[in-house]
Amino acid sequence: MIDFKKSEYEYLDIFLKDKPYIYLTSLTKEFWEMGYNWVLSLKKIKQEHLSLIICLDEESYQKNKELNLNCVFLNVNIQKNNTMDEWFENEKNYKIIGPYQIAKNYNIDIIVSDTDIIFFKNPVEKLKQELLGYDFITISDKRFDPFLYNRKINKITLLDYDKISTTNIGDCPQIKNGIQNGCFSYLNLSEKKSKEKILNFYSVFVPNSDYYNEFYKTRSSKDTSEDLSLQSIVNYRHKQLNMKVKTLNCFEFVNGSVWKIPYLKEKIKDNCYLVHYNFCDETNPLTVKNDKIKWMKENNHWFL
Repeated sequence: MIDFKKSEYEYLDIFLKDKPYIYLTSLTKEFWEMGYNWVLSLKKIKQEHLSLIICLDEESYQKNKELNLNCVFLNVNIQKNNTMDEWFENEKNYKIIGPYQIAKNYNIDIIVSDTDIIFFKNPVEKLKQELLGYDFITISDKRFDPFLYNRKINKITLLDYDKISTTNIGDCPQIKNGIQNGCFSYLNLSEKKSKEKILNFYSVFVPNSDYYNEFYKTRSSKDTSEDLSLQSIVNYRHKQLNMKVKTLNCFEFVNGSVWKIPYLKEKIKDNCYLVHYNFCDETNPLTVKNDKIKWMKENNHWFL
């Protein structure tokens, strides 16, 4: 199984000592500036010293070292990360390995975060309250679109450019994939039973794990129309392990569809904890990244 080298564990021994929790993200060289902006966002709430970046290639590792950011190198030998198909496969196969190894080898709570999260205020005390009685908590992708009089529940209906006609796109993504999004999660690793469940859950996503291969074989043979995405594996595994997972309030831990609606944004911007810059059109990862940076700049959330 892919693991950190001894030198990286020596760094982690020092870095993690006496820390009650950390903010953890993983990235490749294509997204190093997103990672840097993520750390600068944490700096705004005086939490940057608790940030840790897992670099999945040598280039991103060297860049983060140059910037003097807290980082470790996990060589997963990613060949390409330029198309959406490649990005989704890398997400499933490699992104979880670093958090898994840290959770397995250290007694520390982990806040797993993507780099397109921008922080407004320290969320930790709120997260600890929400975590009571649960194995982990995660952000919501409950979708909001501009209000249209003829919209239907759980269907995406968009106003056309002429501002008169509408287009019915179809089912909302959460109908197919659920509304939880692990892009921001607090893992309850302090409690033994929760930690055991989380480690068992994470081990599924190790490349070529027995469960991972078996899931695809058995589930697809039952119904070839069934979605075999990362989210479907997550949902299925949650049920198997009887995991207690809580979805956070999307007006406090905000997703991109909420942030795009002017009247909603105005109501929540002074009280929410963070915003996730998602719900950008999916063409390829680099285009999406540039769209997110542009959007962040429009809101003064690009700090480089």
